[in-house]
Amino acid sequence: MGLLTRGADSHHPDEFQQLAERVLRAPAGIVLAEVAGLIAIAAGLGQLYEAYRATFQQDLKRRQMSRDEQRVTQALGQFGYVSRGLVFVLMGWFILLAALQHNARQARGFSGIFAYLLTQPYGRPILGILALGFIALGVHSLALARYIRLPGDRR
Repeated sequence: MGLLTRGADSHHPDEFQQLAERVLRAPAGIVLAEVAGLIAIAAGLGQLYEAYRATFQQDLKRRQMSRDEQRVTQALGQFGYVSRGLVFVLMGWFILLAALQHNARQARGFSGIFAYLLTQPYGRPILGILALGFIALGVHSLALARYIRLPGDRR
């Protein structure tokens, strides 16, 4: 078994795997699952690109923020977007793998991704870093709540 196929494969499918099983059995289900996997991968890559470009900063009233607030908000957002992007890429990969192998047990949702990561070398630290990224995204959302530009607001 390869790096991206072992681990977190229990004898009892979870709800996500049960859904994948229903999709795979449906007419054109394999194609639908492949498309869903590719969409999730694309969404994850989009999150990674968003983190790189930090275009989310355009949604903030940056003139009302101190330079430190701007830097911290950007760093939190980028860290959070990277974490979310990586999870979406992994989820998409496993959905695509399930479709290509015609095996719903390969599909993984959020809990399956986290369980899978725990079984990998350095899994706990990686999962801890991802968790911190999700926390960072939550804190970034608090900044958005305070400084979000609404329609009609001036820059």
